[in-house]
Amino acid sequence: MKNGINPYQPVMPVDDDHRSPGKRVADDVSISTASFELTRRVLKRAEDQYLLQRHMTRLSLASLVLIFLSLMVVVRATSMGALAFAAGVAASMITSTVVYLALIHRSKMAVRKRLSEMGLVAGASCEVESSPSEFVLVTPVDTFRWPNMFLKLHRFRGGFLVSSGPFEYAIVPKQSRFGNESFRHFRKRVSQRVLS
Repeated sequence: MKNGINPYQPVMPVDDDHRSPGKRVADDVSISTASFELTRRVLKRAEDQYLLQRHMTRLSLASLVLIFLSLMVVVRATSMGALAFAAGVAASMITSTVVYLALIHRSKMAVRKRLSEMGLVAGASCEVESSPSEFVLVTPVDTFRWPNMFLKLHRFRGGFLVSSGPFEYAIVPKQSRFGNESFRHFRKRVSQRVLS
């Protein structure tokens, strides 16, 4: 907690027009807005990127251990013949897959639950607004506001994420409808505000 404010708790709106921030600030050029409809594909890519960023160290160490163990199994199996070699390679691949999935399973379930609670599901129409001081996400369920100083930005192939805390992030797809700017310009403005 900083100054009695929990950075992971979204600030609840106090104005009557909290469902449409773009209308409220249409004349303010320092505020960038984007609206979009979420798809399963964008949600999946964003989830993968978030989990990869969140568990980078754990997955890297597991990769090194699994590569070492796989090499030992494959080298040992080569001396036993072609069938043992094929079985060793298959067993190594299956074991690696199971270990990777086990490492992120709980986080994946927590992320999906939190995004569902926030209203970030396939087919949801959402709007984001970035000002010099805060980032606002409007979903069909509620409006979420986060101070820029507590946010992290992560890029992925289909757009970018703005992470506000554990298991909580806003998604901005490339195919969004941006006010009077491009995706690249919008991402650059958000990035500068988050990093400053």
